[in-house]
Amino acid sequence: MRRRGLLMMIGVAAIAAAAPGCMSRMIREGLGAARGASGRVTVLRPAEDLTRYKGLRVQPVGVTPGLELPEEMPGLIVAALEEVASDRDVPGDAAPAMQLTAEVIHYDAGSSVDKAIGPLSELLLRAQLLDGETRAVLSEANLASRSKATTSSGEEDMAEGVGKALDKWLEEVGFGKSKEEKSEED
Repeated sequence: MRRRGLLMMIGVAAIAAAAPGCMSRMIREGLGAARGASGRVTVLRPAEDLTRYKGLRVQPVGVTPGLELPEEMPGLIVAALEEVASDRDVPGDAAPAMQLTAEVIHYDAGSSVDKAIGPLSELLLRAQLLDGETRAVLSEANLASRSKATTSSGEEDMAEGVGKALDKWLEEVGFGKSKEEKSEED
């Protein structure tokens, strides 16, 4: 009888010790499903004055030679970037316009081991804002999308994370209307 009680206590203690890891993973997955992949921007070349520009034309996204990337990813990224431009009221057909050129320089969907102990998916895009007429580089940045949850590490989520990074970059350089400015107008 005592032995059975001791084994049950050991079992309960083992479950309690394992639960914090499982619980944090469950919380991370829930947040990943709700928020999607995160977007971060690292400005490599700060912008001067972009107030004269009224539009942003998103160009097709390139991929670094030899980089393995899902076939649909460049199109998903372009769609996410165009959605940000639309949300900020800087349509591609407005003049004068800037061009956004970009190339995927890193992509890691995470390995099966990562998924077992904690996934990490990353996508890194090197982007440039160019003058629409002269093609002079106005600003350059790395746009990063990162997910630490399997629920937000799919191709669409990673593309949306790059869109979030673009929105932060455009906010930093003061281009287009922020969500706050648009809500004040309404």
